[in-house]
Amino acid sequence: MKKTNLVDVSVANLITGMKSPDGEIISFAVRHPSDPVKPWQALSAGPKFPEKARDFLITEFGADLEGFMNDDARCRIPESMVAGFHHWLNDQFYILERLAVMEWEPRPELRERMTGKYWGDLPSIITDADFESVVLHNSDLVRQPPPEEGSSPGGRGAKVRLFRRWYMTILDEKVASKIINHPAVLTLTEAELATTKGGRCIGWAKNGVRLANNLGVVGWLE
Repeated sequence: MKKTNLVDVSVANLITGMKSPDGEIISFAVRHPSDPVKPWQALSAGPKFPEKARDFLITEFGADLEGFMNDDARCRIPESMVAGFHHWLNDQFYILERLAVMEWEPRPELRERMTGKYWGDLPSIITDADFESVVLHNSDLVRQPPPEEGSSPGGRGAKVRLFRRWYMTILDEKVASKIINHPAVLTLTEAELATTKGGRCIGWAKNGVRLANNLGVVGWLE
């Protein structure tokens, strides 16, 4: 198969909002962990393509072995397979765990990012004990629209980017306050999210902060 028939695909879990004890869902972005100058982005965690997933993708979707990056959920597949790959991803989330070949679970990596030294010179967002009051809820699986002409594709430049969106329920009001008021966290309005044009370009918060194009994403079908 010619390389020109292949497209780079990436999959990510994005935690795009948090539900406070009073029931309000608050959208937010987080600072880039190593470079504060870069646009603020969605909080991400996993998923993974372990060896059995890579073997399946090669056999069933014609994935190129060179398109895999460690166990990250990134691959290179024929462009004609993208729609089927999208449906397969969704099925992988809902079938029995023992039958699944990929790993969606974001909680372990999310715990590391929220409770560890992930934010450069900033302290952890919450403590390990605090994390026990965080409950994750799956929202949906969406494909990011193609970038606006002249815009960066974002991430590591994958042509097709698929996101499983989640939000957090915070059971403890004090923990919710810690998250909202942490300097690595920026709460966003719907109007601010809309500046990314559904995930097609860099957006802007009212305070002049740039927002990555994985914020405000709307589902897109080719």
